[in-house]
Amino acid sequence: MQEKYRDGETEMSQSKILIADDSPTVRNMLSSILQGAGYVTLTASNGIEAIEAAYLERPDTILLDIFMPKVNGYQVCRLLKDDVSVCDIPVIILTSAEGKTEKFWSLETGADEFMVKDFNTPKTILKTVKKFVARYSKIKSDVDIPGVSLSDPIEILSKLSALLDKHLYSSTLERLKVETILSSLAEGLVVVDEERTITSYNPIMAQMTTIPVKNALGKKCCDVFSGSLCKDACYFYDVFTSGKDAIDVEVEFKFAQRRRNGIMSALLSVSLLRDDERKLVGAVCVLKDITKIKEAEQIKADFISMATHELKTPLSIIKASAGNVLDGVVGEINKPQRECLEIIKNTSDRLLDLTSDLLDLSKFESGLYELTIEDVDVGSIIQRCLSDFEVLIKQKKIKVSSLLPKGLLKISADFNKVEQVMINLVSNAVKFTPEGGEIKIEVEEKKDFLECSVSDTGPGISDDAKADIFDKFKQIYDKQARQKGGTGLGLSVVKAIVQAHKGEVWVESEIGKGSKFVFKIPKRIVKK
Repeated sequence: MQEKYRDGETEMSQSKILIADDSPTVRNMLSSILQGAGYVTLTASNGIEAIEAAYLERPDTILLDIFMPKVNGYQVCRLLKDDVSVCDIPVIILTSAEGKTEKFWSLETGADEFMVKDFNTPKTILKTVKKFVARYSKIKSDVDIPGVSLSDPIEILSKLSALLDKHLYSSTLERLKVETILSSLAEGLVVVDEERTITSYNPIMAQMTTIPVKNALGKKCCDVFSGSLCKDACYFYDVFTSGKDAIDVEVEFKFAQRRRNGIMSALLSVSLLRDDERKLVGAVCVLKDITKIKEAEQIKADFISMATHELKTPLSIIKASAGNVLDGVVGEINKPQRECLEIIKNTSDRLLDLTSDLLDLSKFESGLYELTIEDVDVGSIIQRCLSDFEVLIKQKKIKVSSLLPKGLLKISADFNKVEQVMINLVSNAVKFTPEGGEIKIEVEEKKDFLECSVSDTGPGISDDAKADIFDKFKQIYDKQARQKGGTGLGLSVVKAIVQAHKGEVWVESEIGKGSKFVFKIPKRIVKK
């Protein structure tokens, strides 16, 4: 704290103005403006100095910044306004923050005025200061203000200590509340500062990682989690440098003394922490253990895979046997017998399709399916696909048009799986397009990927249905459409295949206006 100027000649010069701001530039500019008007200025660079000056110097008005080190402006104002010996000193919150929140809390803490820093209009500052100096001068002359003598610094320090003790008690109480909340969370939580030093680490995180709290607090996250959270990449570093406020990923970590060979599956969310001025102060990581969920999903996937595999062989035998009887291999059959056998054969076909789709899905979902990467001509796949459905297309008198770029549409992909995507999408389009309708296939070549779409003039899809249309066993059309059959897995298989190729798939549709299924995949995919 430093007294900048004192002029003993004018009446105005007897008025002392305390400027509390952590910016030397702001302090100097305000001092210059006020000294030019004949005021004595005192300065403080942090909240503690401001409180000391308020008791030692008894200024006639205080200009107080909000965001200061040690004790912020809100806390300084609240402390002073709670003490009868200094509560009448006018406090003007002067800050660069223009938000409604800052103004609200400034006035809630007892400030007499809230102003936005604007050094282009010093007259406004001087006018406001003059008003409050005059008001305080009248209060001083009318009332004997209680307090401590300036000649008794010990009592002043005692008063300051009591106020700071009160502040410390409140802060400690608030900290204990926060720690209690963190301890009761079901998820692991780690907080780091901008240097990635761990400042908070709850007991659940210690249980999940088997790293005690005492071994984590105050240390760099990469030193603590070098074999887990920060093994291949530091997620805290990623969120600091990504330009995003948060990242959410599903990850697997290897920790000591855990089930499944020490592997824990978790949902990880890392979010930036900012102060009231939106300045980055750190990040918080929340870790949700989903190991049991993943184990249950794996058991379910294994069961489905086993069951469908066991079903496939007898179904193939049933289908082949029915086909042999229909072909007259075992003798002549009458019309009712033929009809029953046709039903058996068609049902076997549907069940075989279902088991094939289920097997493919279980492999994709468990990460066991390996793509066979080769050069693929998408144009030839489309032509083969349309040939497969030529009979059905003619029966329903559907008009088919295709818009493809000239030349070969070569990509690096799994031929069979890309063909399956096209078959499933065209099959859907043929199935739900009414007689005399239209199907359009388009391919657009981009720099790094191909975008393919299959459009139809079918019943369309509602917005609600579009949200989960690619989920398993979702038939999204009306009751009449359901009668057309299908496994309910076709679009799920499409999504799994496209995602395995690092691509995207989506649907565009309106009720009564048909549907357009679009997928895009990279031209080149590197096999791991």
